[in-house]
Amino acid sequence: MSIVASTTRHLYLKNVTFFWVGATALCIWFLFVHAPPFIVKRKIYKDVPLAAHLGGAYAIYLACLFNSLFTPSTLKYGKEVHTAIGRIGMVSGLVSFALGFYCAWLRPVTPPLSFSIGITVGGVAQIVSQLVGWKAIWNYQRLSLEERELLSQGYNEQNSDKLAELRVEKRKSLSTHIYNMIALYTIACGAPALIRIAGMVLPEEMSVPGLVGSVIFLNLIAKPFGGSYVRNIKKTD
Repeated sequence: MSIVASTTRHLYLKNVTFFWVGATALCIWFLFVHAPPFIVKRKIYKDVPLAAHLGGAYAIYLACLFNSLFTPSTLKYGKEVHTAIGRIGMVSGLVSFALGFYCAWLRPVTPPLSFSIGITVGGVAQIVSQLVGWKAIWNYQRLSLEERELLSQGYNEQNSDKLAELRVEKRKSLSTHIYNMIALYTIACGAPALIRIAGMVLPEEMSVPGLVGSVIFLNLIAKPFGGSYVRNIKKTD
């Protein structure tokens, strides 16, 4: 029993890196500390488009938090859970982006220009990361089917070469998926939160440099953050 518990604990903890802790702290602060008083004070829950946008944003941000911790190998039904949460996040993200764009640019009263720009940059990054990440995992699943078909045919020299090629392509597709999902969590979801922090600590005339600096900083940490997951995969090859 103790061996099983220790192994399970290890599976959960392998994803708890410095980057994950930082991204998750930012997520929790933004969603559960900063946003609720703002939502109540502004009575945003009465503004249907904005409330729906925020609901989608909460859903995709929390989906990223969950899936970045509970990757497929960490749970008994990890693949199924990870996929289901990912699909919820995918749909929520698309809806949230559409409503966020409407609220930022198309209504008679819009937020400050710097915030509208920042939120749109984050939204575009979100959509790009979602679509590229989805295409990569779809390609990974297609290659896995081809791999199983080849294995069912029995071993021969031609199959061996083809299997090696498929496995290389699978690793590339999975790595692309990982990097884009981490970019989604870190940059697309994290940008509005970090822009809020920058706005709180910097004077108004520094709002644009603060916005740009926030996005640059998140871009710089996204790659090594994603790399921590890719290295875990390589260890199991």
